[in-house]
Amino acid sequence: MATKPKIIVLDDDPTGSQTVHSCLLLTRWDVETLRLGLADESPIFFVLTNTRALTPDQATAVTTEVCQNLKVAIAAEGIADFLIVSRSDSTL
Repeated sequence: MATKPKIIVLDDDPTGSQTVHSCLLLTRWDVETLRLGLADESPIFFVLTNTRALTPDQATAVTTEVCQNLKVAIAAEGIADFLIVSRSDSTL
């Protein structure tokens, strides 16, 4: 049986995650916290970046930091099958 990919949603605004349930909603994106999300039994978790409220340069910096930390966390957890989704209402 094929395994399903872990789905990681980067959410730029809290309104996007206000209706989710039965999955983690992370408000921090350090490697240790991301590893908790990756190890959780739910096939999906959200990372609330709140980049919609930031300047373009700040949003770029946050997104880069999240992705760099995800790369480390994914390798540490030995996950080979994953999807990263950007959920956004903004034009950044």
